[in-house]
Amino acid sequence: MNAVYAAAIDTRGPQPRVLVSATSEHWAPSVIHSDDLGMTWAEPDDGSIAFPADTDASIERLWRPRRTCRRTET
Repeated sequence: MNAVYAAAIDTRGPQPRVLVSATSEHWAPSVIHSDDLGMTWAEPDDGSIAFPADTDASIERLWRPRRTCRRTET
Protein backbone atom coordinates (compact mmCIF):
# COMPACT_ATOMS: atom_id res chain seq x y z
CA MET A 1 0.00 0.00 0.00
CA ASN A 2 1.23 3.50 -0.86
CA ALA A 3 0.37 6.74 0.85
CA VAL A 4 0.59 10.17 -0.77
CA TYR A 5 1.21 13.04 1.63
CA ALA A 6 1.59 15.95 -0.77
CA ALA A 7 1.25 16.84 -4.43
CA ALA A 8 2.54 19.68 -6.55
CA ILE A 9 2.39 20.63 -10.21
CA ASP A 10 5.32 22.08 -12.13
CA THR A 11 4.23 24.18 -15.12
CA ARG A 12 7.67 25.50 -16.12
CA GLY A 13 8.21 22.98 -18.95
CA PRO A 14 6.37 22.41 -22.21
CA GLN A 15 3.89 20.13 -20.42
CA PRO A 16 2.82 20.09 -16.76
CA ARG A 17 4.57 17.63 -14.44
CA VAL A 18 2.75 16.33 -11.36
CA LEU A 19 5.00 15.49 -8.40
CA VAL A 20 3.90 13.56 -5.33
CA SER A 21 5.68 12.56 -2.15
CA ALA A 22 4.77 8.92 -1.65
CA THR A 23 5.55 6.38 1.04
CA SER A 24 5.31 2.63 0.67
CA GLU A 25 4.98 0.18 3.55
CA HIS A 26 7.74 -1.86 1.92
CA TRP A 27 9.99 0.82 0.39
CA ALA A 28 11.16 4.12 1.81
CA PRO A 29 9.61 7.45 0.80
CA SER A 30 10.27 8.89 -2.63
CA VAL A 31 9.10 11.60 -5.00
CA ILE A 32 7.38 10.20 -8.08
CA HIS A 33 6.20 12.15 -11.10
CA SER A 34 3.76 12.04 -13.98
CA ASP A 35 4.11 13.91 -17.27
CA ASP A 36 0.62 12.93 -18.46
CA LEU A 37 -1.45 14.27 -15.54
CA GLY A 38 -1.54 10.98 -13.64
CA MET A 39 -2.17 8.43 -16.40
CA THR A 40 1.29 6.93 -15.77
CA TRP A 41 3.86 7.44 -13.03
CA ALA A 42 7.66 7.30 -12.99
CA GLU A 43 9.82 6.51 -9.98
CA PRO A 44 13.41 7.70 -9.59
CA ASP A 45 16.05 5.40 -11.09
CA ASP A 46 18.22 5.60 -7.98
CA GLY A 47 15.46 4.60 -5.54
CA SER A 48 14.07 6.32 -2.51
CA ILE A 49 15.27 9.43 -0.77
CA ALA A 50 17.65 8.61 2.07
CA PHE A 51 20.34 10.03 4.29
CA PRO A 52 23.89 8.80 3.67
CA ALA A 53 24.45 5.29 5.08
CA ASP A 54 26.97 6.46 7.70
CA THR A 55 24.51 8.88 9.40
CA ASP A 56 22.41 6.20 11.11
CA ALA A 57 19.25 8.16 10.27
CA SER A 58 16.17 7.39 8.22
CA ILE A 59 13.35 9.29 6.53
CA GLU A 60 9.82 8.14 7.33
CA ARG A 61 7.73 10.53 5.26
CA LEU A 62 8.02 13.40 2.80
CA TRP A 63 5.37 15.95 3.58
CA ARG A 64 5.76 18.76 1.09
CA PRO A 65 7.68 18.92 -2.18
CA ARG A 66 8.93 22.46 -2.59
CA ARG A 67 10.80 24.13 -5.37
CA THR A 68 14.17 25.47 -4.38
CA CYS A 69 14.58 28.19 -6.97
CA ARG A 70 12.21 31.11 -6.98
CA ARG A 71 11.12 33.13 -9.97
CA THR A 72 11.61 36.83 -9.82
CA GLU A 73 9.24 39.20 -11.53
CA THR A 74 10.83 41.81 -13.77
